[in-house]
Order: sequence, then structure tokens, then C-alpha cells
Amino acid sequence: MSAKELQARIDKLAADIDLQKTVLQQLEQSKSAAQRQLNAICDPMTRLPPEISSAIFLLCLPHSHPKPTPRTAPMLLLRVCHAWAEIAVSTPALWVAIHVDVLRVEFLQAWLQRARNYPLSISLRGSFNSRIGILLRQYAKQLKHLKIYDEELDDLDSLTALESFPCLETLTLGALSDGDTDLETLSLDHIMGLLRLTPNLVECTFHDVCFDVVSDSEDEYDNINGNEKLVLPKLRCLKFGPTADLNYLAGEDWIIRHLTLPAVKTLTLPLTQISTADLSSFLKRSSPPLEKLVLGVGISDLRFQQLADCLRVLSSLVHLEFGPDSTSHLVEDLLDALADSPHFLPNLRTLKVVCNLPFPCRPLYQKVLRAVTARCAQLVCLDIRTEYDRDPSALHYMPDAGIRDDLRKFAAEGVNLYIGTLSRNMI
Repeated sequence: MSAKELQARIDKLAADIDLQKTVLQQLEQSKSAAQRQLNAICDPMTRLPPEISSAIFLLCLPHSHPKPTPRTAPMLLLRVCHAWAEIAVSTPALWVAIHVDVLRVEFLQAWLQRARNYPLSISLRGSFNSRIGILLRQYAKQLKHLKIYDEELDDLDSLTALESFPCLETLTLGALSDGDTDLETLSLDHIMGLLRLTPNLVECTFHDVCFDVVSDSEDEYDNINGNEKLVLPKLRCLKFGPTADLNYLAGEDWIIRHLTLPAVKTLTLPLTQISTADLSSFLKRSSPPLEKLVLGVGISDLRFQQLADCLRVLSSLVHLEFGPDSTSHLVEDLLDALADSPHFLPNLRTLKVVCNLPFPCRPLYQKVLRAVTARCAQLVCLDIRTEYDRDPSALHYMPDAGIRDDLRKFAAEGVNLYIGTLSRNMI
């Protein structure tokens, strides 16, 4: 066979192979289409009304903000089949919340677009920058919950443009701190500018942050803004710290010198940058229906009389916490006031204190008994703990048998009594 004939044969074989590849590809496509049709017939999800399928998908979401991973909803739903992906993409409620540690702007934008006009809940950890801030401004009218933790919050001003956040109800700003690093600094101008854009804010938390304020700059701020206090009429909870853990109220509370909060019910303050005069002024101008007050490490510098002037205006207070480092004199004077003055904190039901005694002293037990006896009608919880936890001599600091028996009677009647060290109840 000549070379020409061989080449012709090769060309024909190549053409036949290409034809077979085309036929095979068509067969694969036909098989996939048939499989999809079979799946649609057999898959109960595709036979349900779309609103029921969407409701089932919503039950797959994690309880907290979902992380965008291939193994969790809603991203997982996109990978099962074409029909499920269509249902997931057309269900805006699946995309209303997100938590991310590392983020591309394009990814977040695609996620939020799927939420359409639904209210949004966004949690960012270590991924906030000016581009993200600009993107969040585009969804300002939909943002309902916003949480930002970052090593630096210098780009916070990217949120404080003219666009308001009319639906924002909760705002958390915090530093990524392990307790050994400096607290993150927020510009007073930037944070006040942001708060002015949130007229319907209900809860605000500052975690491990301090405010860039010195006396001169604060005076300048007051001069520029006419010394007017920012009124947040719907704010019910202001906290400095992630929880009411008294040992972790880190940060500065200077900002309340510039706020009026007529609706606040929960207030957690380190007392690191404000005086009792500042606190008293805030409470008098706000006249809030305050129910829970938590005071942190700054309580160690206060005498009871200073604090009492603030507490006397809080007739609505139900829950009061002090510590750590509350002095024994402050605690004892407070217990005396509760025992002797029925009009002092008349609605108090819970008192929790961490004081700087090595162990509870016997006079303290006597004062506790007087206070519980006077307030037993409304008192639900009295918890006083000393900072020191272990010592062989702890048994020497047990209350007298008579006082202990009297206190146990109140405990049997439903009062939650804890007087002791951090881990040992002496009652």
C-alpha cells in the first residue's frame, strides 16, 4: 500500500473517530437529560410546591450565621443537582445571613444579591476593609444585624457616608484580641457618625475597643457638634464586652458622655473612663427604664455613697452586678442600704458581686442575712463571691451555724443564695 493510500486511510479513521466522539458526546448529553428527568420524577423535592421545598431547605441552615463552605447549607444545596440549585438560588431567605473569616468582595456581593430585598444579617471576622464597607453601604437599607471583628478598624469611616442604616437593629464592633495585645482604637468622630445613621438601633456592643479621645479633642468635638448629645430613642441594650462576664469587660465607656438613651434597659460598663458624675449625668438626662446594670473593674475605685447617688434614680432596676475587685466596704454598705431603705432599689431581684476579699468574713454573712430578711419578698438571687478560690483554711470562714441555718431557710423558700469563693458556696 502506497503512502498516499495509507494517509487516506488514516484520515478516514480520524474522521470516523471524530464522528464517534460526537455521537458519544450526544449520547452522554441524552443520558444526563434522561437522568435529570428521572430524578425529577423520583425526587420528592421536585414534586413538591416550590414554597414547601424552600421551607425544607431553610431547615437545613445552621442556627447561627452560616459560613459559606461546600459542606454546609446553603452552599451545599447548590451541589446536589440542578433542580436543587434552582430552588436554592430562588429562595432569598437562604442568603440573608452570612459569617466569614476571609472574604472576597465579589463573593459577598453575589451572596447578598441572592437575598434580594430581604433584611440582612452579616458577621465579619478579620475581613473588613474599605471595599467591604462600600459594598455594605449599597445594602444599607436592608442591614438588620451587623457584627465586625477585626485587628484594625481604621476603615470604619467607609461606612459613615451619607447613606443611613434605617433597619439596623444590632451593631457589634470588636477587636481580634487575645487579651495580650492592645485594644483596638475607634475614632470618636467615626463611631458617632455611624451611630447617627442608625436611628432604629436596639442593641450595641463594643468589645475590646477604646475611643480615640483626649480632653482637647473631646472639647473640639463638643464645640463642633454644639455639645449636643446623640439621642438613640430605641436602643435597649448597650454593652462593653461580649457578655456580662465581669472578668472580661475590656474597653472604654467614654462614649456614654455623648449619648442619651431614653429606652435603655441593659447597660454594661467597665467604668474605666467615666466617673460616677458622668454616669449620674447620663442617667438623669436619659431617664431610662433600666432593668439590668453591670459595672466592671472601675467599681474598685468607688465608695458606696458615690454609687448610691446613681442607683437612687434607678427604681426600675431588677438586676445588679459588681466586680471584679469590688471592695468589702462597698458591698457591706450596699447590703445595709438594701436592709434599711425599702425605697432604695425597690424592685431589685438579683444581686451578683465579685469582691476582693480572700474569703467571706463573718460580718458579711450577718449583713447578707439582714438584707435577705428585708428583701425576701422580691429577692430571687443573691450571689457574692470572693476572688480567691483555694485555701486549706477555707473552713475557718464558714458562717456561724445559726446564720447559716437562717440563710438556708430562705434558700429552701426559693432564694438562690451563693456566698463563698469562686467555686465553693459556704451556705
